[in-house]
Amino acid sequence: MGLSGNSAQGKWIAKQTNIPVDLVSSSYSGEGFQPLLPGMGALKVTILATDVVDGGADGYAGSLGSDLWMLLPESDIGLLDRLFVRYYMRLGDYTATKITDKKMLRNAPGSTAYYALAGGKIGIGQHHWSHYGGNNNIGGGNGGWTNRLTFNEHPLDAGAGGVAIGQHAWDMIGVNFPYGSEGGMGGSIYPGYWYCIEIDLKLNTIDMTGVNNLSDAELNVYIDGRLVTHRTGFSYRKGPLDYTPGASSFDSASRMFTHTDPANGLPPFRQIGHMGIAMNDFQGGTLKTDHDRTVFYTGLVVSKSYIGPMSPPVVAPWRPAAGTIANISLNTRVAVDPKLDSLANPNGAGNTPPWEQGAAWIHMTDYCGAMLAKDVGAHGTYMQYGAAGHSAVGACFWIGFDLDDRTWKRIGKRPLPSDCFQLAAADPFNVGTYYPAGQLDPTWGEWQGGWSGWPSGFAQPGYNPPEGAHTRNSFTYRPSSKAGNTHGQILTFWQPTGKTSGTVIRGGFVWDADTGNFSRQSTLRPGGGSAVGGMAYFESLDVVVGLNMESSGFVSWVDVLDCTSMASVRRTVSNAPNVFYDSTSFAHPVGNLYVICNHKLTANAVPAEFWAIDADALKTGTASAWSQLTVTAGSWPVGGAGITGTVGWSFCPANGCYYAVNRVDGSNKLWKLTPPAGTSKASQLSGTWVISEETLAGVTLDGRLASGISGTSFDYNRLQWSDYGQCFIWTPDYVDGNVQAIRPMGV
Repeated sequence: MGLSGNSAQGKWIAKQTNIPVDLVSSSYSGEGFQPLLPGMGALKVTILATDVVDGGADGYAGSLGSDLWMLLPESDIGLLDRLFVRYYMRLGDYTATKITDKKMLRNAPGSTAYYALAGGKIGIGQHHWSHYGGNNNIGGGNGGWTNRLTFNEHPLDAGAGGVAIGQHAWDMIGVNFPYGSEGGMGGSIYPGYWYCIEIDLKLNTIDMTGVNNLSDAELNVYIDGRLVTHRTGFSYRKGPLDYTPGASSFDSASRMFTHTDPANGLPPFRQIGHMGIAMNDFQGGTLKTDHDRTVFYTGLVVSKSYIGPMSPPVVAPWRPAAGTIANISLNTRVAVDPKLDSLANPNGAGNTPPWEQGAAWIHMTDYCGAMLAKDVGAHGTYMQYGAAGHSAVGACFWIGFDLDDRTWKRIGKRPLPSDCFQLAAADPFNVGTYYPAGQLDPTWGEWQGGWSGWPSGFAQPGYNPPEGAHTRNSFTYRPSSKAGNTHGQILTFWQPTGKTSGTVIRGGFVWDADTGNFSRQSTLRPGGGSAVGGMAYFESLDVVVGLNMESSGFVSWVDVLDCTSMASVRRTVSNAPNVFYDSTSFAHPVGNLYVICNHKLTANAVPAEFWAIDADALKTGTASAWSQLTVTAGSWPVGGAGITGTVGWSFCPANGCYYAVNRVDGSNKLWKLTPPAGTSKASQLSGTWVISEETLAGVTLDGRLASGISGTSFDYNRLQWSDYGQCFIWTPDYVDGNVQAIRPMGV
């Protein structure tokens, strides 16, 4: 997590040398790795051993394992005086040896040989690293500074062994600050354990005129919540920042530079305050080591105040065993039928309500997707919108399965007693036939809660819920950390039946889970409100990407909703695939790719294709083109008709893979989609994605149809991951069906 509640995902940049850092899932087992928490992966940094023989010359360069920066927001960068960074670090397994068993290496032929002991820089720390200073014994003053960690690996015959760590302040003030010097604590860490490291650096007072620079900096370091280093009375920065013609010079006594224009380099700037954080793993000094070194990092948080260790996660008591399906619901959606609610049904509880014309509550789930709102309820809520199907049910409100008490309930405000919006082939805009004038806004497509014609006591001024119709995959959740509230938001792009490729209703809406009210997005949907059936939210970009999946054809445009402004734009794209009706989509966080699962409409040996496009480029308006992904599969999640239509792939943060069910009642199968290795866009676009099949224990999948008979349900991304359950949640079309917890094998 970055500063001010922003995600750190996708924020690392290569400082100078692009050394690859691997992202491993919680299922990774190399180098003794075990996840900090269930489902929690890590960044893996590797420094390879030298291949020089014992006594050989190994040069002066050392070995670099990571060279990454993460910068603070523009409002803070270079100005902050105090910054806290907390993360978890785990040393990979290695075989410790006695010092006499280690290689001896020299920098050059004929020079003195030294034991190849591991030592150098490690960890994540604050910095204002510049073109002028911050390393190589040059830093501090007006040259820039770093607050990296130092490490020294002890051989077996040296004290307590392990790896001693401390703060590398040498480049700024000529000394280091070893950890473990407070309260009698030891100063070493060991492989096979996660350590919570938090560094609090308060910079010294700076005077940009150079008159009153003070040495009043403060450093506090905590390991697992205990103070291991407390230092005061030093200086990392001084003013002024002057640039003069002539050669650059550095006075090691005063730590001050005479600067020249650094051309393409980065000079110190603003108050020489905190610029951000740096992950810098380096072996050296100048010599390499004789064994591979691996370090894992996770749980990163940057803050302006103390953070502390993570609290142990609360895991649902109903979580099934790995590789198991379990029924977990204590009631069904029948319990939230608004027909039974006298405060929603003006005709009286149990009587036919105004909205129920031609179909009953059992059709609420027709063409209806689902979404998990993690900040709604104590431990998240699995959400659906009441007015799904052919709009024949028509009571527009949210229902949700509360993962804490395992019951369905109404979420937010009660529905309006609206008239039936439309029947299957009817024209919904024939005002006066299907609804009275003023009851619905025919441009935005929202019912008017303050309409004067509602039955007495049933108006809800300010509550203007949109008509739901075929909700499919066209709603998504924006978490509270981005929404700026307590429970988050739901963003919608819906369309009524019969208007799939150019619906007149053009509204996009934001539902505030705190107030229970809908508001209009700041712009009407582009392109006359064309159908957007596949939406995916990118938290790192704070954008929603949507595509027409309500009709088949070559779609040469993609819609992008910027959630900071709530404005939609349409991007023209190239290499457009023929997108088939009832396809689905997901946001792939590695490389920020919008991926569609393009379902073919007839039985086929390869029933779907996967295509991807760059969401970063879509956000900025850079030229974008679709790329077909390479996929291999032993089998596919086909339904009763031999097709995969409506099947959605849901992300599992426990291992970075995607999962799908075949929607077939009685199935005990789960399908896993494994992305390629690597962390770049290129690796995901050019690598091979692999679909594999798992056979699960426990009960079988509930895939009953709306009528209650066995068959193949719709999906539309109903399979949703729950952090609380550490498993997936699923429910069928049948309103009296089960909510099921599905836990993949090995998760």
